Amino acid sequence: MALAPIETSTKGAAKGAAAEGAARGRENADRILRHLRDHGPASAPAIGMAVGLSAVSVGGHLRRMAGEGLVTKSGTRWSLTPTGTARTGPSTGRAELADVLALLPSEAHQAMACLMLDAVIARSRPDAAGVTGWPSFGLYGAPGTGKTTVPRVLARLLGLADVEAVRVASDLDRAELLGRRVPDGKGGYRFAPAAALGRPLLCLDELDKVRGDGRLDALRLLQGDGAITLEGETFALRPVVVATFNAGARPDDVLPSDRLRRMVLCRTDGLVSAAQVARSARRLFDGAPLPVLDLSALGSPGDGAAGAELLIDELPRYLIPGTRERYPGHALSLLVGGRMAIDDCGAEAAAERIARDYLTCAATWGETTPALVARFDRRTGGGAPEPRDDEGAAHGAEVSERAERVMLAEAKAIGAKVIAAEVRGLGATDDEEGTRLRAGLAEVSRQLKAARTMTEAESVSRVFDELHERAERRAKQIEARRWVAAERPRRAGTRGVVPGRLATLEALAARGHRTAPGPVLESLGLVVSEPLPTGGQRWHGAAPGETWGAVVFEDTAWHDLAVVAILAHALAVERGLRPAVRPALLA
Repeated sequence: MALAPIETSTKGAAKGAAAEGAARGRENADRILRHLRDHGPASAPAIGMAVGLSAVSVGGHLRRMAGEGLVTKSGTRWSLTPTGTARTGPSTGRAELADVLALLPSEAHQAMACLMLDAVIARSRPDAAGVTGWPSFGLYGAPGTGKTTVPRVLARLLGLADVEAVRVASDLDRAELLGRRVPDGKGGYRFAPAAALGRPLLCLDELDKVRGDGRLDALRLLQGDGAITLEGETFALRPVVVATFNAGARPDDVLPSDRLRRMVLCRTDGLVSAAQVARSARRLFDGAPLPVLDLSALGSPGDGAAGAELLIDELPRYLIPGTRERYPGHALSLLVGGRMAIDDCGAEAAAERIARDYLTCAATWGETTPALVARFDRRTGGGAPEPRDDEGAAHGAEVSERAERVMLAEAKAIGAKVIAAEVRGLGATDDEEGTRLRAGLAEVSRQLKAARTMTEAESVSRVFDELHERAERRAKQIEARRWVAAERPRRAGTRGVVPGRLATLEALAARGHRTAPGPVLESLGLVVSEPLPTGGQRWHGAAPGETWGAVVFEDTAWHDLAVVAILAHALAVERGLRPAVRPALLA
């Protein structure tokens, strides 16, 4: 399991022979597993005679499979473990997977399961061991709210036994979590990594109860690395790590901030009743065994680079200000390839589905609001799936009404905090625009308190979004004036005075600025930026109420014709004069 050294030279024939040998080895191992499944425990010589291999070859395969937890030995006879049985059992693909996940108790549970499975698939890429920044996952809430149900379902789908994938964290010692020294057969010792490091999933249950060295070891696995160095040797880290916490423990109280920034979190309290969780568990675990997911049937993980921009740059707009610094955008972007394989879709569609699942989870612990989630749905043209009606229409209506009340109360509480933060951000409002914004926010606050449905609350949210954008433009304009003021020689008695918009434009027209024109003019509302497909930005000239698409400038200077024309036009408008030059004429 140690990482192979980087090849400095290759020989085509040798590599081809090695690949062919590896393929034969996997085929022989599968033949041995199928024989044990069909005929029961047997010795290595007996298995060799049945499958047409030498006893020595069969013994080597069996020892390797024992290290993977697939077989076990009693005396001279080998038999399958539950994991080995699952590996040889029935398999499922894309269509059956949705049916299984639909049995989870709530939309948030389902969203977490999808994101975790994305991570498992993405980490199965051959080059995943060299990647860092992978997300880990956390579920917290009271007992009986379905925290461990999600990793248990994924373990079954991946062919793992519960005892392998879901472990009470306080029961694990360092040897079980990371590994131990073992004799190397030459009079010395080598470090053998724990079997858990080679499995695709590991749930550390009740992590909040772990202290001391056990906690430090668990935190190493939550760091998001693709490899780990133990006893001076580097090993691949395969598992997607899930942690659960009990009621009363906020994630901030259990984990350091640098781990939280790499985590997808879901609060399970209040999502559904304990009876619904128990009913879901019975459907999942007490009936026929769940099928094992055939990862090869899903295809290889794709290149998700095309979907990264949405997850890294845009999705934070749908989170509550103040929570965005712990948003794991880069970690989520690593999952796009996994979702592409699972859903058989393109990178942009996969990124949108990952974003929607993340927002569903984030809403459970107050990182976003139903109004912001609805706004994202409008942006993508999607929406939350219709709730299942397992108990009849009457029960569904009751659940929907109760959920509506809960979401409305949450939206009002969070909305009040966001509005208050926006008012504080306005600062001194001695200017006309600031006074209008303060009055508008007061009216939004009044309407939000009076809202009786989520539809009314979402309507108020759209008005707030408009006010927020106006406030951001005002803040940029004030900042731009400060930039200019910082470069102007101060006259006596003007200390701390920030020039008005007219003075700012006059200074820019006369002397320019040490910053490039694009960002400065954009902050004044005179141009708008647009990302280029090849990277970087370009700016289009703009004015209140109209856009001049004909003017595009990039890497320009303050004396360039387009910049001079835009400043001349803005000065004329500011002075109440008829503009003599329209930038559109420069095309």
